[in-house]
Amino acid sequence: MEIQSKQEIARLREISEVATYQVGAINDMKVLDEKEFQSLRLQLLDLQSKTDDKSEIGKLHRHILSLQISEATAKRKQLQSDNDLAKQKALLLRTEQKLDEKDQSLFFIRQEYTQRIRYLRTALQVNLFIYQPLIDIFFLFRIIVINMQVHFHYVSKNHMLKQ
Repeated sequence: MEIQSKQEIARLREISEVATYQVGAINDMKVLDEKEFQSLRLQLLDLQSKTDDKSEIGKLHRHILSLQISEATAKRKQLQSDNDLAKQKALLLRTEQKLDEKDQSLFFIRQEYTQRIRYLRTALQVNLFIYQPLIDIFFLFRIIVINMQVHFHYVSKNHMLKQ
């Protein structure tokens, strides 16, 4: 059993060494390919520069390619900006709708408190007529109404701030 394990380990080491050698060989080939590619590129540039006409054509061709790349980049950026603008417009519309809803809610709250104040004033006037000798109550109720108005004003401001 132990001998088989040692043989298996030795066999796996051999495979590992072969694989390491192959990886090194592939990397060496890659370096050679890159050097050959660079050499071919330099030869191409030499050929293009040998004649003035061919040199100018090569330069113009490279310039055209550069402009095409720039144009494609600009179009991509423009599309991205258009998409961002559309998203911002949609967000603005949703925000305006929420603001309108909150304004309407605030209007109804103010209307409700105004009706309550009218009712309390009417009730106060009726009670004052009935209980005219108790004028002191009038002043007390007037203080309550003022406190309610102050409270209503405070509630409406807080409601606006929360929004």
